[in-house]
Amino acid sequence: MAKSLIGIDLGGTTTKIAFVSHEGDITQKWSIPTDVSENGKHIVPNIIASLKKTMTDSGYTKDQFMGIGMGTPGAVDIENGTVIGAFNLNWKTTQHVRDEIQAAIGLQLVLENDANVAH
Repeated sequence: MAKSLIGIDLGGTTTKIAFVSHEGDITQKWSIPTDVSENGKHIVPNIIASLKKTMTDSGYTKDQFMGIGMGTPGAVDIENGTVIGAFNLNWKTTQHVRDEIQAAIGLQLVLENDANVAH
């Protein structure tokens, strides 16, 4: 069976998340508020919690997915999977987004600036 993907669009007010089939069809989508309080320290934990809950509630396991793609505001270091200077998220210091999500979900994550993935 072909594996699905997880797509995350991190925005200043809303984070949109979707499960996408191998053929590119959205099989499930939802959004959560982006909590930028306390220098945005809740953003990544909230994404992780929402992903875990939705996967469990929908009967998905990580083995059904090939990976995660994520677009985010700010200066993205693709090689290191970090973001800095996303001022609408209150991220003024380097955020280790890829490592945190990969460790919690167990899937590889590719991180890119949101303007570059919008094409």
